[in-house]
Amino acid sequence: MYFLENDRRYCRTYNNLEGSVQKELSFYQQKAKEWAEHEDFLLALQVNEDEYKKDGQLIECGCCYGEFAFEKMTQCSDGHLFCKECLVKYAQEAVFGSGKSELSCMEDGCPCSYPVCELQKVLPDNILCKYNERQAEEAVAATCADELVRCPFCNFPALLDKDMSLFSCPNPRCRKESCRKCHVQWKQHVGKTCEQVLERDEIRMRVLFEERMTAARVRKCVKCGTGLVKSEGCNRMSCRCGSFMCYLCREPITGYNHFCQHARSPGAPCRHCRKCSLWTDPTVVGPPPEVITNVKRPRVGPPPENPAQPNAPPPAPQPPQAVQAPLFVPPRARYHPAVPPQGRLYQRIIIPRLPPAPYVPPLQPPLQHLHPLDNNNQHNHNPHHNMDLPMHYGPPPHYFRRY
Repeated sequence: MYFLENDRRYCRTYNNLEGSVQKELSFYQQKAKEWAEHEDFLLALQVNEDEYKKDGQLIECGCCYGEFAFEKMTQCSDGHLFCKECLVKYAQEAVFGSGKSELSCMEDGCPCSYPVCELQKVLPDNILCKYNERQAEEAVAATCADELVRCPFCNFPALLDKDMSLFSCPNPRCRKESCRKCHVQWKQHVGKTCEQVLERDEIRMRVLFEERMTAARVRKCVKCGTGLVKSEGCNRMSCRCGSFMCYLCREPITGYNHFCQHARSPGAPCRHCRKCSLWTDPTVVGPPPEVITNVKRPRVGPPPENPAQPNAPPPAPQPPQAVQAPLFVPPRARYHPAVPPQGRLYQRIIIPRLPPAPYVPPLQPPLQHLHPLDNNNQHNHNPHHNMDLPMHYGPPPHYFRRY
């Protein structure tokens, strides 16, 4: 048994914490609990999947025909089962690509759709938010299409009366004010009509540049006139009305026979036909070069005058200012005089050279045939010869001090 030499140090405990510290502690405990529950849930899924594999009870997906556990499946209102990955890809393509607001069942001939509770459990936040936005747009466009206005800076939709021209974006990240008709910022539009604002040379050039760049990238559906923009994927673009068109030549198509079927290097032109390519980079295939050249061409000369604009009145004469006599400035010398010579700020110390040191001969080598020193010799007449003996041999040494 061992005993401590010193007492244990007293540790103070705190029962009543401050509000901020208690809030942080509760937040940390809640997050730790959520992480533990999530890890337990993943472990339970893995155990269930192993049991399903062992018993041969995996369920086949109706889209990709893969086998999954029941916890990884989702269903429509009629009970058709699909894996969650297929539903996420289908919703992403429908919402961002086709612009649909309704997700119908992927089973052939099933008129049902997916319930909202299933979509909330499966879809990520960005796809679910865009899906809700599409549904809201469709509902608003069906009831009051004339009052739906989009912000020209962030594309946020909102309702605005027909008689109002000032549009204040309700998006908390934007909050910009613009004109409803010409889409110009309201700071440059106060007290002027849309025609007067567009008469300004820089605004007219900017609007012209934006219109041409937009027209070069946007494809309008030949059936319903909806604007389509390609972000990724192949050049076979589909509209929400059900029609298909080519992104390169903008012609309506039905299948994939419109595109080249010959093998070639990516990005290289075909040597056998002149059909459109099925895959192109949207960042490379953009506006034609002549459009960009004409838009970015620098203007030579003054800005074009508008004949409809009335001539501005001449500026009023300014009142004469107080005249002050010029200050006297001495004439400058044509040639500056030479600078006088300047010496050093200190005297140079000359150290004389000392003569070399005298020659010192090297030491003689030690004699090799001398006998070793014998301190225990009896003929040694040193009175202190016993000091060199070991401590256990002979009497203890005596030290003598001379005063």
